[in-house]
Amino acid sequence: MQSWVAIVLKAKTKSSSETTPPLSMLKTALFLSVAGLFTSPAFAEDSSLDIQNVRDWTGLYGGVHTGGLIGRTTPLEYGGINDYGEYTKAEAALLAGLQAGYNRQHGNFVYGVEFDLSKTNFNVSQNYGSDGSNEATWNWLATARARAGLAVGDGLFYASAGLAFVDADYNFVEGSSEASHSGIHTGLAVGAGYEHAFDQNWSLRADYLFVGLPNKGITDFGGGYGTFTSSAHFGRLALNFAPGSNQREANSDAGSSGTWDGLYVGANAAALLGRSASLEYYGHWDYSEYTAEKWAAAGGLLAGYNFQHGNSVLGVEADVNLPSFSTKHQFSNANYINSSKWNWYSTLRVRAGLNVGNTLGYVTGGVAAVNADYKFGEVSDPDDLTKSKTTHLGLAIGAGVETAITKRISARLEYLHIALPEDFSGHKINDEAGSFTSSADIAKVSVSYSLSDGLNTSKETTLPKTIDWSGLYVGALVDGSIKSATATEYSGPHDYGEYTITDWAAGAGGLIGFNAQAGNFVYGLEADIAWSSWDQKHLFDDKSEVNSSRMPWLATARARAGLAAGNGLLYATAGVAIAQTEQNFGDARNPEASVKKTHYGYVFGAGVEHNFSQDWTARLEGLRVAFPSITDKSFSDDYPINFTSSSTMVRFGLTKRFKL
Repeated sequence: MQSWVAIVLKAKTKSSSETTPPLSMLKTALFLSVAGLFTSPAFAEDSSLDIQNVRDWTGLYGGVHTGGLIGRTTPLEYGGINDYGEYTKAEAALLAGLQAGYNRQHGNFVYGVEFDLSKTNFNVSQNYGSDGSNEATWNWLATARARAGLAVGDGLFYASAGLAFVDADYNFVEGSSEASHSGIHTGLAVGAGYEHAFDQNWSLRADYLFVGLPNKGITDFGGGYGTFTSSAHFGRLALNFAPGSNQREANSDAGSSGTWDGLYVGANAAALLGRSASLEYYGHWDYSEYTAEKWAAAGGLLAGYNFQHGNSVLGVEADVNLPSFSTKHQFSNANYINSSKWNWYSTLRVRAGLNVGNTLGYVTGGVAAVNADYKFGEVSDPDDLTKSKTTHLGLAIGAGVETAITKRISARLEYLHIALPEDFSGHKINDEAGSFTSSADIAKVSVSYSLSDGLNTSKETTLPKTIDWSGLYVGALVDGSIKSATATEYSGPHDYGEYTITDWAAGAGGLIGFNAQAGNFVYGLEADIAWSSWDQKHLFDDKSEVNSSRMPWLATARARAGLAAGNGLLYATAGVAIAQTEQNFGDARNPEASVKKTHYGYVFGAGVEHNFSQDWTARLEGLRVAFPSITDKSFSDDYPINFTSSSTMVRFGLTKRFKL
């Protein structure tokens, strides 16, 4: 098999009597510009792995699951128990439960529905003073989700999206003042995972799931108005039994009667859970942050261009969307307001994926632009109402599965997370330092029209050959991320409240790992460590006070499991995150609260890796990292300060493989 570079160079040296069409010239130039990353080696005879019978995923299934989570909960008050403020804390927990679902399969495309029910010990509690407490408990949760996936051999890579139902108890007390709520909250559940059949009827899976709940408003929050909200990142292992499962014969040819190569346009519809936050340092209500989370819908247009070589697909996509996301908290007899509105949002992203038969599984990462309006302050007094109209430039990461319906039309299910840096620099709330920021988790369906030669609509199950991914590898990585760090105080240096820093960061480092392989199934372990540029601070009160956060390095130790086809590998990954964190809050010269420690959390993600020479690979990877809160009592044993951090990142890596 010739590499892409060799093919392009051969084409360039043809007789000048041959005319190259304009599109071919464009593709030639673009292929040359990325030639170093996408040249492809020939298949080695001893490393081509070909199995004729594959799992048929059609039918009912059921099973059990267990796992862990990092959850966070936030009570917010306007003129309530402790006047104005919100109080976030994050904790790790365990869960276990049951699931059942039904799949249909057409070629390599699998789609279906799944329901699960879990019991968890998730509990967040913080006592302060002699009679104050903030506590939240999730008693159980259930989800109802659609799944869409790419099946190769005995493996299935899938995305999922739907509804979450959480039975939760919230309680916020100080003395005789109390605000509480118990009930079932309905929120968003989105994620991705990998499932592998190890027997005709049995399969094992690992998946990531994000559950986000909108605000639950309480009209009598200790004498004021307030809300409760929660969210969690889940990592789960599941065992399934499918009584009707059997094997189906597969076509070992690449089976490409069509291609994803070329230009496409389309439209999408989405459900999103958006959140916005207003932060003040000695502003309208002294010190604190005020976050609103709400359901919304969105619709928009998209356009993109794909390059395909063998089973690997690389492309770029842009979209623009009009959302209904708008939040409004009015309080103190509706004289005061905290509101936000997204006017439009757009993303420009790289897509890297694995195509088998009629289906494309992919990961995506790039930049997001959100045009938003914010209002904060007294409605009746223009001088006491802070307004901001800004366009945030942030990060977008996600994963999806797309399948061909006709030669020109394809449909997809995609999960996308948008994280935005704060609008802080030079911003004032009531003449003091402040900021506005937003983020969203989005589940969307899209329909695209291909302007190329046509897609592969075959319903035959294709099982392509693949290179041998087994063995040791080492490499280098670079990343771009949006990180957040929150300080929460209970009667601390600035009374009650919390303060979040959200901004861009970059990183670079090294990795080492080991893969094992069985047919098209690749699994292994990987560890990495990277320097991080994260070093941010908010100075306020004439720069005499500080809220700062620093993360000199971040490391992860993760399991990987994925599908291999041709020179490509599509994988899911999860494990432990380890970071050096340094956070300070209070007096700028001698902070009342100061933490410097090695912090442990969870990391979840997905990626695509491409073998572009005999031993070299390149990858695109999206990761979400979440840490539980650190409680610091250096200011006061009775009034602790909590520090909480998280990160959303896109990574690019280059690895060298070694045969042992």
